Amino acid sequence: GLIKAASGGAWATISNTTLSGAESLVEFDTSGAYKVFAIHMSGVRGASENQTKILMKRTTYDTSGYFQVARWEGTASGTTYSGNSTTSGSHILTGNTFPSSADIALSGSIYIYNPSNTDAYTYINGWASGEDNTNFYASHFSGRNNDAGAVTAVKYLFTSGDIAAGNFVFAGLT
Repeated sequence: GLIKAASGGAWATISNTTLSGAESLVEFDTSGAYKVFAIHMSGVRGASENQTKILMKRTTYDTSGYFQVARWEGTASGTTYSGNSTTSGSHILTGNTFPSSADIALSGSIYIYNPSNTDAYTYINGWASGEDNTNFYASHFSGRNNDAGAVTAVKYLFTSGDIAAGNFVFAGLT
């Protein structure tokens, strides 16, 4: 269904994908007429201890030229990380190393702003969190591509290994 948004817009569900076996990535088509896209994820587990990332596609998937302006992470023990300001990154890192325990499943949201604009950068921001038996993990991130041009797709994946399980709801804001 639709979730009513302020200013007369509405979120439209584009897809709802549930993974129950090993998949290398989840891909989302951003070539539609929406100004903002959202990826809402829950129960995401990795096959191994890993980091999560986003790649953007113009003609092909960019593996360089991302600018990550900020990332904050923490655990229940107070460990934090901030910074990661780079002008030539290979991806937008959405989480530092999350354990691959059956006890931890990531949940969060990723927002992609105005990807069809050919005269401006495409911006992404979001958050992810999860918990195992001893720690709570949280990550907040933002970034953009370094080259203007329409972004036609994004993919969510781990830096290595597969996604073992998870639910991904992809929506667009009219």
